[in-house]
Amino acid sequence: MWMNEENKAAIEAILFALAEPVSYQALSDWLKITPSEVHLLLKEMQQAYQEEKRGITLFLEPTACRLGTKEQYARLLMQIQKIPVRRLSMAALETLAIVAYRQPITRPQIDEIRGIKSEKVLQSLLERNLIQENGRLDAPGRPTLYETTEQFLEQFSLKNLEELPPLEE
Repeated sequence: MWMNEENKAAIEAILFALAEPVSYQALSDWLKITPSEVHLLLKEMQQAYQEEKRGITLFLEPTACRLGTKEQYARLLMQIQKIPVRRLSMAALETLAIVAYRQPITRPQIDEIRGIKSEKVLQSLLERNLIQENGRLDAPGRPTLYETTEQFLEQFSLKNLEELPPLEE
């Protein structure tokens, strides 16, 4: 049992120091424990972070994990750091929703759905790392394909795209 607590503390230190997602395999290699032991420890840690009154939480992604600020404290941190909260325009939200539900999708396809050009809005979403390029469509002109990013999932508190609300017909 003590070894589990020691490994949890080591995982916490690693995630804190690296401040970016760390693969489960890397944790397994560094701690010299099996990947299944890593997953078990991470699940226990995630539950503890959720139950305790703490400002951080543990995010478990498909191939990696990371520490992050609990959603209710994010705005406070932005105020302290004097980072302006940049809201998305209606055009950006509309375009982002189209990409999220129809990905991978090209700019001409987005333009057709919206009925207006989307080049500047797509550029803004790319700069905010909410969407990313994902290859090219095998069609005349080879248009770029767009998809959402992990940052998109984080910003909208989603674990995966299946958590998107269903579209109304």
